[in-house]
Amino acid sequence: MEQEQGKQQLLKYFQEWITFVETLEQQEEAVWELSLAPGKWSVREVVAHIALWDRYFLTTAIERLGQQQVLTLKHLDYNAFNENARLYGRYTSIAKLIRQTIQDREAIVGLIQALPEQQYAAEYIDSEGHPFRLQAYLTDFIAHDRHHMAQIKQLLDSAAIDSSSEERLQLKLEELSMNAWPALQVLMYEGWQLRLANGYTKRSNSIVPAACSGEELSRKIAYGEAFYTAHGLDTAYKITPFSQPPELDKTLALRGYDKIDPVYVKTASLNQMRKPAGGLDVRIDPFLSEAWLEAYTSMAKHTADERETLKNMFASPPFQTAFAVLYVEGAPAACGIGVMERGYIGLYAVVTSPDFRRRGFGEQLLLHILQWGKESGAEHSYLLVTHANEAANRLYDKLGFTLQYNYWYRVKKLAASH
Repeated sequence: MEQEQGKQQLLKYFQEWITFVETLEQQEEAVWELSLAPGKWSVREVVAHIALWDRYFLTTAIERLGQQQVLTLKHLDYNAFNENARLYGRYTSIAKLIRQTIQDREAIVGLIQALPEQQYAAEYIDSEGHPFRLQAYLTDFIAHDRHHMAQIKQLLDSAAIDSSSEERLQLKLEELSMNAWPALQVLMYEGWQLRLANGYTKRSNSIVPAACSGEELSRKIAYGEAFYTAHGLDTAYKITPFSQPPELDKTLALRGYDKIDPVYVKTASLNQMRKPAGGLDVRIDPFLSEAWLEAYTSMAKHTADERETLKNMFASPPFQTAFAVLYVEGAPAACGIGVMERGYIGLYAVVTSPDFRRRGFGEQLLLHILQWGKESGAEHSYLLVTHANEAANRLYDKLGFTLQYNYWYRVKKLAASH
């Protein structure tokens, strides 16, 4: 691009990014999750990266020029800024990223378009005394846009997405659910995760066989049994459609592992989810409180040890989290947890007090959590529910949740492991 370009031509080039992002909007969500190269950013992280730079220049320079105010623009730690942008992209919904990208870029174009030629061509000084010229800004960022557009176009042209959209969604849900319900310790052994949480829930005290390795399967199984036996726990495997190696479930069955607690993984779009009823006393906190902990452990009839383990598990949630309690005349009637990640809100630890069941309070609690998730940027929800919980399944089906996949556990009791 030549150094000297007319204002209108530069603005035309600067709007190319808007058109490009609009074409990305037509892509499946899985495309947004693709990395440009191994170890590199994903498409959604690149879009967030440009979106946050647009927002920064809009608020510290472009808007201020239009209002004839002093620029607050300054040189930043680019690595820190870009890392923040990457995290922002990872935990912001795609729809929100698209809206922000288009709105801010259009705002920049409109404000520069409205500037008289004299103001457009003038040299300004940023808050650190460095010169700032609109032509140089546009020229630099057009090149920056085109660099990333070329990367993404190459990815779209060459990427061979072997798995189906359904399989990609299922893998994503598996990641989300593992992240949302933590263990106190996670150890890796030859591609398998060994999770520990003082025996509280199978989800946090089981082997997640995520990848194959060169190790002989019988030796890996023996290692797992010895590990959990040493910790005084049953040996449990979470068996999903993605468990590796594929023959693991059959092998465990032949070795005497019982198949227990089959689970449905279900999802629902929040687009058509109805709003909760008004007038209810629902309190949502971003951190685990004693009030929530007392309500949940009382309704779930947990022991003091289980309460302490749960408290430690959720002491520092890595994601935006809602700890919700619905009160009726001051008494806790239902409670649950909502965990936000990558445009999804996961529902966990949902329970209704026996004194308040069959009165719609559990449903209203769920709707409040889902509404909180929607307002926080979620577009979808997911949950895990056992096949045997017929009442919960009826409620979830009523709310529009549909099945994505099943998983179950293969368990060998501690006494049988010795």
